[in-house]
Amino acid sequence: MVGAGLGVALKRQGVLPDSWLLPGVASTALNVGINDRICKAIAQRAGGRFAYDTYARFLLYYGVIVHNKNPEVYFDVLTNIVAKSGRDRLLVSDLQTVISEFKQIQEAPDDPFEQVLSVVKAIYFKVSCLVMTPPAKHTHGYCYRHCRHHHRIT
Repeated sequence: MVGAGLGVALKRQGVLPDSWLLPGVASTALNVGINDRICKAIAQRAGGRFAYDTYARFLLYYGVIVHNKNPEVYFDVLTNIVAKSGRDRLLVSDLQTVISEFKQIQEAPDDPFEQVLSVVKAIYFKVSCLVMTPPAKHTHGYCYRHCRHHHRIT
């Protein structure tokens, strides 16, 4: 699922199906802990569409939340794949392409514990930046890069 901020933007562009919208979730990463091996195991038990859809959502949020990637880059990938497929519902093969292209934008670690730690740090930095930094200094979104520099956090 995609949080309200990303989801509304993608929905307006006709890229996201309703199933990817999760109102009220703007700055969180979903499906943390998934990797290629876990995705394949989920596909065997619950079906490929569910597994690859879950993994794609994780990669999108991991790139945006943890690595401060521009969501528009992900939107462009989804828009292109939807346009090429000519369908409004992505198939397993489409989702596998989405995953492959999302990984080119930003890889996520295979280790679930490393994923969790990265997400927790990113969200902590963003929240602490919003609390500790005067609004005038919030020049680039949640200012994760600013916080890392300003607060000397590594």
